[in-house]
Amino acid sequence: MIIAGRSAAFVVMIIVSAMFLYFSWRAKKTGKGPKIRKIAGLEALDEGVGRAAEIGRPVLWTSGLPTTPKLYGPDGPQLLAAVSILHSLTKMCAKKQVDIVAGVGQSEMLPAAEEAIRLGYISEGKPEMFKAGNMVYLPDQAYTVGISGLMVKVKPPFCVYAGPMLHEAIILGEVGYSVKAFQ
Repeated sequence: MIIAGRSAAFVVMIIVSAMFLYFSWRAKKTGKGPKIRKIAGLEALDEGVGRAAEIGRPVLWTSGLPTTPKLYGPDGPQLLAAVSILHSLTKMCAKKQVDIVAGVGQSEMLPAAEEAIRLGYISEGKPEMFKAGNMVYLPDQAYTVGISGLMVKVKPPFCVYAGPMLHEAIILGEVGYSVKAFQ
């Protein structure tokens, strides 16, 4: 059923769908699909974990922006993507016997981050590497100062800032530089 006044949108949808099907068929026939560019920041994770393994100190991961009230808010997709990055990072760390120290500013992120770390270690066959004490919850104004203090205390050779960041990115970047961390 076509709704009156929506026929132009229907035609555009049919054209776009036809183009998608044609290019999918052509890529399958020729064996050449679209070239997907790699994300440089994700490629650097392995290098950073390798550096942490050489030095023998833990990797620091933080989700940023503690003012985000809920995972289902406007910054929720960024926070969930940060958890996905944390899971991949944990698997890399498990392979190289490196600990992870994780700092979160959202109360809802704490169990999600904890489970991502736990499952990352379990998937690599190293569940004993999980340490609940390596998870830190720092709400609101305590977040930036707390993560900065954690960086000075732990002196991580590699810091991963994933998720929504505002002014705290500048401060954490400067503190990371002062402890000579690869960020």
